[in-house]
Amino acid sequence: GELFRAAGLFLHPTIYGPYLLELADPLGQTAIEWDTSWALYPPWRRRQHEAFVRRKHLHLRAEGWHVLCVPLAEFQALTSQEEKLEFVSSFATQNKLEHL
Repeated sequence: GELFRAAGLFLHPTIYGPYLLELADPLGQTAIEWDTSWALYPPWRRRQHEAFVRRKHLHLRAEGWHVLCVPLAEFQALTSQEEKLEFVSSFATQNKLEHL
């Protein structure tokens, strides 16, 4: 969230149905999440979490939300804060999020 704020994007934690959307624009119905967030979980939880995330994205899209997925592996490969900020800014531009 801090990098998105540093890039000039103001996203808010939002609860929608049973889901906590940590980076969201509730008025524009846009949610931003890691593409493979389950990789951040212990091995014994990954399969369950992947199913949960895929189901969540399916439900959100069915309700009219735009779910944008940030490539986790690409982000993790970046070493400096400046590279990460540039990556987030580029992601925002590619997905036309400048209005946020």
